[in-house]
Amino acid sequence: MSGELADPRRAIPLGTLLAVAVSLVVYIGAAVWLASRAADSEPRHAVAVTAAIAFGAVALRELNAIAPVITLFFLVTYGTVNLVLL
Repeated sequence: MSGELADPRRAIPLGTLLAVAVSLVVYIGAAVWLASRAADSEPRHAVAVTAAIAFGAVALRELNAIAPVITLFFLVTYGTVNLVLL
């Protein structure tokens, strides 16, 4: 498949970045649309914070710097759920 591309060195990274960009737009659009349907404004704030974090992660372009922070959030969340269920 990539052998059929005219310039695979350019087309593959461009296609990957465009796929990520389209996924980000669809995700944020769906989140904003669902949050706008809520009567309370609390989900809107959560969506705004989530969008800001996602945009910052994409703008930073260094996932290795973000991974430990996200891992810590997941570990704290799972630990809290386990503590509550005890």
